[in-house]
Amino acid sequence: MTKGSLRKAHQWPYPRHRRFEETLREAASSWFEAKGFPVDDRYPFILADWADWPRNLLLPEVAFYIQKESAQAAAAGRPFPLHKYLHHGLSSQAMLFNLIGPLIVRNDL
Repeated sequence: MTKGSLRKAHQWPYPRHRRFEETLREAASSWFEAKGFPVDDRYPFILADWADWPRNLLLPEVAFYIQKESAQAAAAGRPFPLHKYLHHGLSSQAMLFNLIGPLIVRNDL
């Protein structure tokens, strides 16, 4: 590593990945705690049970919409896979539902 690249590494303005992920886990833990949601004993950034995944969404109407679409897909024999870790506070699928779901349920595309 050259002196220039070492200097740049020490001036890097963004947190390292480990610290960034710790910050996200702390935020998810705080959110679940503030809402009084039961969490995993070892991992407070994960809801206690997978069935609690709707609590990982910001709007109840989005969870209801997803449950309705999932049931309709199952009845029609089509897959509507929900992520194995949808109850995880850092779930990418939950993030997508939180970002796009309100636009869909409010027909505000």
